Amino acid sequence: PFYEKMPTTKKGGVLHIPLSNDPKVMNPLLSDDSESTSIEGYLWMSLFSMDPETLNFIPGLAVDYSISSDKKSYTFKLNELAKWQDGTPVTSEDIKFTFDTLMNPKTHAAALRSFFEGVSLKVIDNHQFTFYVEEPKFDTLNFLTAFIPIQKKQFENSKDFNNDKGIMNPIGNSAYVMDKYLRSQKITFKRNKNWWAANLPVYKNRF
Repeated sequence: PFYEKMPTTKKGGVLHIPLSNDPKVMNPLLSDDSESTSIEGYLWMSLFSMDPETLNFIPGLAVDYSISSDKKSYTFKLNELAKWQDGTPVTSEDIKFTFDTLMNPKTHAAALRSFFEGVSLKVIDNHQFTFYVEEPKFDTLNFLTAFIPIQKKQFENSKDFNNDKGIMNPIGNSAYVMDKYLRSQKITFKRNKNWWAANLPVYKNRF
């Protein structure tokens, strides 16, 4: 894969990235502005990502997927090592909670929800689940692999998801965690010392 060919780098240092505005939210279901979406990849992982050179899928939270012959069901298997930044495992329950929250018409996620029209979800076990699609399209696999879950534990008791304080206090599962947010000044991310994927070969020289 692309990242294995990258030169080894020295850990440490600071990278400054300019943003034109404050992100409206730090939550992958509610983000619809470019500032919010530009920071998502530092904090959350999707089921798979894509190798920019070969366009092959790179395992993210999921290690495997299978597609039925009629292209209407897509079963994913989560990596059993996958953890949230607080050390709790990423499970199919997080996937289901995220999907149900996304499909709730009260959630301010109309643009993202439009991709999932006619899609349903069934949990098989702690680490496996299936998306069922009424009508498969040319990009069905692409948007399913790009699915980013949020942590059920953080939001399951929320009375108003759109305005929950958690939407600005991200609990992610990727290489960085949010350290400080000073509005109109800066957002500081620091390396997630316990990142579950840090030693996987596919992420060897990444982040």
